Amino acid sequence: MAGRYHIMKNSSALYRLGQMYFNERLAPYNLGAGQQFFLNRIAGSPGISMAELAQIGTFDNGTVTRAVRRLSDEGYIRVETDESDRRVKRLYLTEKGEPLIGPLAEMRREWFEAVTRGFTEEEKAQTGALLERLAGNARDYIQAMQDKGERPERARHEEE
Repeated sequence: MAGRYHIMKNSSALYRLGQMYFNERLAPYNLGAGQQFFLNRIAGSPGISMAELAQIGTFDNGTVTRAVRRLSDEGYIRVETDESDRRVKRLYLTEKGEPLIGPLAEMRREWFEAVTRGFTEEEKAQTGALLERLAGNARDYIQAMQDKGERPERARHEEE
């Protein structure tokens, strides 16, 4: 019965197609699809830590480190050491990064409109709610595995 709904296949296809879209649209900025999440979150929460980014996006620390390094190397963000806890790195947009937020929001809006074409507002809301439940169930299941001593790694996401 699980295969009947093709949830995993279709969510995977949606993810990969979104990566293709963002890779193409972000190429002029020398960025890949993987950086758009991080840039958007840093813009919305100036001073966010790398650990907070990892938790919000369910990313492993290596993925966050690589994305932050790329954004920093390109001059879109700056990394500052927290004065009260020198282990914590705080992230901020730079003057070069700020103008990218508008085009990035437009890309996200365009992609959302493309993938929800023909959906009613109610269907969009239902889809969002169902996906949120799926993700919550997945988090709960992984947490239960970890609580039993099983060690699934955090999801790895492509950055380019």
